[in-house]
Amino acid sequence: MSDPTPKPDIIYQIKDQPWSTAAMFAAMELDLFTPLEGGAMSTGQLASSLDVDPDKLGPLLYALVLYGLLGEEDGQ
Repeated sequence: MSDPTPKPDIIYQIKDQPWSTAAMFAAMELDLFTPLEGGAMSTGQLASSLDVDPDKLGPLLYALVLYGLLGEEDGQ
């Protein structure tokens, strides 16, 4: 499992990239990171917890993994 400790250097790396910044702000607006404090979740579980459509959440999660803001392991 990846280290859950926040890494501010990731924020500094993406701050000048508009799409990565937009993904981070969208995740913050959804309060996406709070349910993940308890551990990894699938897209469906997280979507249910946030009361959003999993088909729309999936691309955001993919972007967050791509930009290094989330980790993915075994589909969670």
